[in-house]
Amino acid sequence: MFSKVGEKLKQCRKEYNIKQIHFESYGFSASYISMIEKGVREAPTETIKQIYNALFLLTQGEIEKLYSLDKFIMTEEEEALYWIKENNILEVGLSNYSMYKNICIKYGFEYYLNNIDEKLAYYYQQEQKYDKSNQYFINCIYKSESDSYKKAIYYREIGMNYQKCGSYYESLLNLELSLLHIGNRDKLLEFKNKYDLAKVNYFLENLNQSYFYIDNILDECTEIRILGASILLKELLLKKEGKFSEAIKILEDFIKQETYKPFLKNAYHNLGCNLKEQGAYQDAIKILNLGVNYCDTELDKALMKFLLGDIYYCLGEYNK
Repeated sequence: MFSKVGEKLKQCRKEYNIKQIHFESYGFSASYISMIEKGVREAPTETIKQIYNALFLLTQGEIEKLYSLDKFIMTEEEEALYWIKENNILEVGLSNYSMYKNICIKYGFEYYLNNIDEKLAYYYQQEQKYDKSNQYFINCIYKSESDSYKKAIYYREIGMNYQKCGSYYESLLNLELSLLHIGNRDKLLEFKNKYDLAKVNYFLENLNQSYFYIDNILDECTEIRILGASILLKELLLKKEGKFSEAIKILEDFIKQETYKPFLKNAYHNLGCNLKEQGAYQDAIKILNLGVNYCDTELDKALMKFLLGDIYYCLGEYNK
């Protein structure tokens, strides 16, 4: 697939019926040309350019149909690297991964293989093919060697993939590995991991461990989105423990602050749920009608209206 300079020289001679002796007019003996073709001699770049110029004259410029000067003077390894860079795209990974992988390994350019593994991992993640996505993320981890930061990112993505398909123990393991590898180098990523560890522990009903991560975030994190999500998760923890009054208080304070606007629709919905479960139907209706104003998608509005419908059903107001 990729050729040494000598192989390209021999190919050009055969294509245009040029004898080795023809090069003597340009200062190269037949034996020297023969040694280059056989790989016995390695000519310097300037000499290869002179040989190309000779071919250009001997073929009246036709040589350019086979090789440009730049392509002709490339070593086999340089050709391979050029091809690898040109084909380091998702489409090649999807259609011809094995060939790309073999070429990268053969010529010692595994860095680019890691790059295409990463592209494939994120592609399959978007396609919700989480098992395939994880396979490529694992490839990336193996190739990251001593780069702990990269490993932290890949372990997190694997953990999130497992979380999305409900494999919570596997998610827990990979998120913990991500937290271990990140150390103190990226506080935002650290708190993201802690939030998702809290969420996974909530699903697994490891409530004490979930509280541990949430309280750490609330004490130390300053990023609004993580803080907002963590407060809402703490409300769910309190509710799971039957502490409804504390859960309601958290949501009421959350709504009053209006600091966490992206989460207000969630806070109104959860507060409506809690009030409904406590039998405070009219208060729940009032809260949910306010909450509709913070919904930015039809799905969010539908969830609010579904809950309103459920409350009116409990009240016997069937038309509503």
